[in-house]
Amino acid sequence: MEARKVKVRNMIAYGIGDVYGGGSFFIINFFFLFFLINIIGIVPGVAGFIIMIGSIWDGITDPMMGYISDMTKSRFGRRRVYFLAGIVPVAVSFMLIWLPVVLPAMWMTAVYYGFAFVLFKTVFTMMMVPYSALNAEMSGDYKERTRLSGVRIIFSQISALLAALFPSILIKMGSTPAQGYLIMGVVFGIFYALPWVFVFLGTWELQVEEEEKLPSSLIEIFKNFALLVKNRTFIFHILLYIFAYSAMDALMMLFKLFLHNNLNRGNLFSLTMGSLVVTQILMLSVYVMIANKKGKAFAFRIGLSIWLVGMLLTYFLNETTPVYVIVAVCVLIGSGAIAGVMIPWAILPTTIDVDEIMTCRQRSGVYAGSMTLMRKIAQGITSFILGLLLSGIGYKPAIREFVNGLPVVTEQIQSASTIYYLKFLFLGVPIVYIILAIISSWFFKVTPERHKILKAEIERLKMGGS
Repeated sequence: MEARKVKVRNMIAYGIGDVYGGGSFFIINFFFLFFLINIIGIVPGVAGFIIMIGSIWDGITDPMMGYISDMTKSRFGRRRVYFLAGIVPVAVSFMLIWLPVVLPAMWMTAVYYGFAFVLFKTVFTMMMVPYSALNAEMSGDYKERTRLSGVRIIFSQISALLAALFPSILIKMGSTPAQGYLIMGVVFGIFYALPWVFVFLGTWELQVEEEEKLPSSLIEIFKNFALLVKNRTFIFHILLYIFAYSAMDALMMLFKLFLHNNLNRGNLFSLTMGSLVVTQILMLSVYVMIANKKGKAFAFRIGLSIWLVGMLLTYFLNETTPVYVIVAVCVLIGSGAIAGVMIPWAILPTTIDVDEIMTCRQRSGVYAGSMTLMRKIAQGITSFILGLLLSGIGYKPAIREFVNGLPVVTEQIQSASTIYYLKFLFLGVPIVYIILAIISSWFFKVTPERHKILKAEIERLKMGGS
């Protein structure tokens, strides 16, 4: 089937899907751990375990969803049909994780949020795995795919900016913080559901020539993913992706605690995060240009090196630091971190092309599913480790008391030693991940010139070449 021209409106329609991916990702990572500990009163180790359980469930559903979407046949295509099916579940699942549930026993409360978070993760997987695979199926051109990824990240960052500015405003609208979080959940749940209508209407899928049979068992499904380890390009791609996103996870989960406890500037959250996200949006086109000229791995290393410097500078921030200095450090972090967010997804279509050379099949769904599988398992492990570390340094959750037989939660005061060690957690964990990501990127060898050779070989094979 002849490739269709990807117009600006199609890029916008595709990119708007990551309003959900980028925005909900931002809110979950910045607010959910804080919400469980400081609002609901769950101890840090258990809160981290809840997040890890959701990620383990993702480890099951992501590869399955990738394979299922590869095998799906419908009048709307094998990816886009899920965009219609998931509109209502997107809204409902996001609302439920912010419902203020405080049951008589903490384990009961933890079970509720565990189930709610698993539901959210299931819906997220159902939408984002087919969505991620769609890039490689709308276009085969290297630069066009990079532009699609770039537009996607622009919408992701705009959504993240909204998620930085408005949750605090919405939370303050509640008569209590818990009610405020629920208001925030309802508003953003609806906001994340609506864009999928436009994604469905403005995108397409190129025709797939090969016919495959559905697997007869779960074992057969996972055997399909075991073959990916033969693709060395995929291995190094996954490593740089996992480490970069784990660094972002640690930064986001600890930032609100760091701002609230170490700097005593909780009121600056919207300003600092807004400046970070705006910088990411402005720098996005710069990294697209660098990636197209010098290679994606090169652009990745440049960005993460800048991010590393920004993280090191946070060591010098304290309660008396002028606001403009804090904002400047956030701007520096944002100008580098965007490479860690954007480049791994821009690399995905290239990795899929390498697999097509090896297998003579187009398995974008398998790769998208495996990519999100690895990322979310890493996110779960990072969350659990952070929860344990917070408990280890003595971070105390909100106090649970019973008034007239009803549970009431009030904020707990942290000790000086806890605040001291929290600063080193905020610096140390992201920095370790950033360094590992930079090292991994040196092993990714596909440049723009090599990709041209790769695409030419794919076309030769499609034309019947031996």
